[in-house]
Amino acid sequence: KSGDNSTNLILFGSTGTGKTALLQNFIKEKGEENFLYMTVGTGWTLNELLRALTNKNYPTTARLMHCLKEMLKKNPKIIVLDELKRMKNKEQLSLLMSALNEIWRETEGSPIILSTTIFNINEYQERDGLTTLGFRPVFFQVYNVEQLKEIFTERTKNFQERYGFSIDRTSIYQACLLVFDDGDSSARQVRRILKQCLAKQNFNFFKIN
Repeated sequence: KSGDNSTNLILFGSTGTGKTALLQNFIKEKGEENFLYMTVGTGWTLNELLRALTNKNYPTTARLMHCLKEMLKKNPKIIVLDELKRMKNKEQLSLLMSALNEIWRETEGSPIILSTTIFNINEYQERDGLTTLGFRPVFFQVYNVEQLKEIFTERTKNFQERYGFSIDRTSIYQACLLVFDDGDSSARQVRRILKQCLAKQNFNFFKIN
């Protein structure tokens, strides 16, 4: 609910553990018009992020901040920022956290959801922000082989429609096992391998680069 900082969340965990997929499904379910969603670009500054959020090219960060706050006052939305680690440097990440604190204070508590692989995100917040925003952490654990297999057994049902043939469960399991043994446990990595195999029509995983 608006004004309650218990609605502010930080989803954190390793790459490929389902943070982005969960966010996208949640936004789709609740209605895209209720969200201000942005995936941070590589090397972005706070100014660049604000330009993307507001779709404005104002030269100063102060003017962009004013524009964003006015937008949220007129049309409240849930702010969702994905891939925070891509911010240019620690200074820009700290500036972003300060900006979010200011936005939350001045827009009657527009809920904020962040997604990141940075486990010590609180180090980038000022003490005031820690109290005001009160982010609730949600930890995404790495998948085990059986979890990866279950995910991709379901997902690859769509491959048959797209590519004209299906992927058998043994091949899915081999891809999941290969990724897990490599110390990744990333759903993205399994997807990359399966797509590459489909493109080459070659499921000999140990020869796929």
